[in-house]
Amino acid sequence: MVTKNTRILTALGLVGILLGGALPSEAAFEDIEVSPRTRSMGSAFMGLKADVYAPFHLASSLAWIENIEATGSFLRPFGLDFASQAVISGVGRLPGNLGGVGIGIRRFGVEYGGENLTGETTVALGYGVRLLDDLQSQLSLGATLNWYSLDYGLSHVADAVDPGSDNSITIDISAQAVVQERTTVGFYAQNVTNTTIGSLDKEELRRRVGVGVSYQPYRGVSTMLDITTEQGEEVQYRGGAEFQVIEYLWVRGGIRTQPNIFTAGIGAAVKGIRLDYGFSTGGGVLDATHHIGIGYSPPDRQ
Repeated sequence: MVTKNTRILTALGLVGILLGGALPSEAAFEDIEVSPRTRSMGSAFMGLKADVYAPFHLASSLAWIENIEATGSFLRPFGLDFASQAVISGVGRLPGNLGGVGIGIRRFGVEYGGENLTGETTVALGYGVRLLDDLQSQLSLGATLNWYSLDYGLSHVADAVDPGSDNSITIDISAQAVVQERTTVGFYAQNVTNTTIGSLDKEELRRRVGVGVSYQPYRGVSTMLDITTEQGEEVQYRGGAEFQVIEYLWVRGGIRTQPNIFTAGIGAAVKGIRLDYGFSTGGGVLDATHHIGIGYSPPDRQ
C-alpha cells in the first residue's frame, strides 16, 4: 500500500529530477526567469535599460528609470501542475540625481496531495545610479541586496525527517554602459558574498557572472546577446530580438544554450497597462513553459 509519506517524497524527487534535468544542479533557488518579456528573448537582459524587473536582473538598469512602474508575473515551470512561481516588482526614481530604486518579491512553491512541500521566497532590493551621462556615452553602477528564505514543509508528516528552514542574504553588483546611443553593454556578478543556505545540509546559492550587449539598429527593433557562466557549469549563451509591429504591439524571439531552448512571445500596451506573454521549450524531454505578466508602465516608456 502506498503511504502518504511515500507519495510526498516521490513528488519531491520528481521535482528534483525535472528541474535538475533542465537547470544546473542546485536544489534550491533554481534559475527560473522572472520576466515573460525576457524569457521570450532567450533570457537575455543585460542590455535592457530601465527594466522593471531590474531588482532581479541588473540593478544598474535602475539608473535610467524615469517613472514609477510595477509588474507581476506567473508561471508553472514546464507545465507542472504542482509547482508554481509568482513574482511582483516595482521600480521608481529618486529625487534629483540620486538614481533609481526597486524592490522585487519572488515566491516559488511545490504542493502535492494538499501538502506544501517546499517554499522559496526571495526579496530583492536594488539601487542604480548614473556615474556618467553626456552626449557621447553613459555609465551606471548598481547593487542588489537579496534576502532568501527557504522552508521545507515536511515537519508535520509522521516519520519524515524535518529538513527545517533557513534564511540568507547575498549581494549582487552590476554595471551598464551606453555607447553612441544605440549600443548598451552590461555586466553583473551574482552572490559576490559567496553565501550558502540550509539548516541541515548547506547549499551554495547561485554564483554567476556575465556580460551582455544590446543593439538598436533603428527605432522599434532591439537585438541582444548575453554570455554567462556559473561556478562549475559550462558557458551559456542567451540571445534574442524584439520587434515593434505596430504602436502597441511587440513580437519577440530568442534562444539559449545549456540546455538548448527556443523562446518566443508577444507584448501589448494600452494606456499604461502592459500585457506580456513568454514561451520557452523544455530543452529535451520536458514540456514547454508558458509565462504571463501584467504591469503598469507610463505611456511614454512603452
